[in-house]
Amino acid sequence: MKERFEANIQRMKWLMWDPDQLFLQIKAKSNWLFPLLVVMIGLPLIGMIFPHAATGFATLGEYIEFYQKTAVETGVDPAEASLTARYYTDIVMQGFGILMIWLFKSWMCGGLANAMDGEGELKQAFSIVAWAYLPVAFSKMITLLTAGLFGTGLTFHLASFLPASMQVSFLFLLLREVNLFVIWYQVLVIRGLRVVYGVEKKFAIFIGLVTWIAYIGMSVGFTILSWYQF
Repeated sequence: MKERFEANIQRMKWLMWDPDQLFLQIKAKSNWLFPLLVVMIGLPLIGMIFPHAATGFATLGEYIEFYQKTAVETGVDPAEASLTARYYTDIVMQGFGILMIWLFKSWMCGGLANAMDGEGELKQAFSIVAWAYLPVAFSKMITLLTAGLFGTGLTFHLASFLPASMQVSFLFLLLREVNLFVIWYQVLVIRGLRVVYGVEKKFAIFIGLVTWIAYIGMSVGFTILSWYQF
């Protein structure tokens, strides 16, 4: 256990200061367990400690009361048990949602890299994406912790510079997906594809940008759709 812990600390150091060493290790043997535990346990755990930061409601009772009032307006009467399950699901889904993003991005990255004369397996692409995402995961933890402790979460995206009146604008949704940690994540993915898959620099940059743009398009698109009632 101690050796595994020390190995993960070393990988974290490599991720920050010498990512090529980490990706060379991934090329030899896929490794994604540590980042998976961070997002599947770390984020939900903080959400359980500070439920207001994760759900917008300080207690389960407030959550149930809000949705029961909403049910009166919509004519749908959800059972209290189902709302309780939904409350905790919303918290846990933080980690599960990130896992889905990893699977989508690694599938796209691995497929495109192999199509561009690279050589690697899906589990290697998943390892690249998982480790590269850690800066974003830690920034999300900071946001949750500061929101839980101080009431207002520290945010890093460019949309935080826009006035409140623009929070339902396309520009806000777009800039919400851009911050230094996300850019760092994309740069690490690009570097990982070069080291692990051996693709040319221009191809790695292309793959990184295409997958990022695809994610932004899906995120913004689904949010806009949620604004409308069909």
